[in-house]
Amino acid sequence: MPAFASLAGNDYGAHGVTPVAHTLVPNFIDQNGVAHYVEAGATPLDDIKASVSRRITADNGKIKFSYRLSWPITATETINGVASPKLLRTAYAELNFTADASSTLQERENILQLLRNTTDSGDTNTWTVWNSNLGIY
Repeated sequence: MPAFASLAGNDYGAHGVTPVAHTLVPNFIDQNGVAHYVEAGATPLDDIKASVSRRITADNGKIKFSYRLSWPITATETINGVASPKLLRTAYAELNFTADASSTLQERENILQLLRNTTDSGDTNTWTVWNSNLGIY
């Protein structure tokens, strides 16, 4: 079982020019075995959050892995001279893997690596759909 340790990575920065490093630290593991991480913002409203879970389905023994990430965007709102953060919007990402219980380590490594390779660059067609909010033609 992997240790409940920090998650680290870079964002895309200003269109890839100056990426910013982020570290999400362990926060808690809930009663369902879901590990929760947080990168503290200026206030709890600004926190970037992630969760990681793995479960085996009861019906067919499939291995299910899920990684979820949420990134809130806030602004300071001043009313009667009192400044407080206000949530403007939140971006969410979710990554799910499912494998048969009989799958091999090599099979799981292969699909993960293929996913990495086909989505590794912000300049690929895969990500242009998201980044530029465009459909595929």
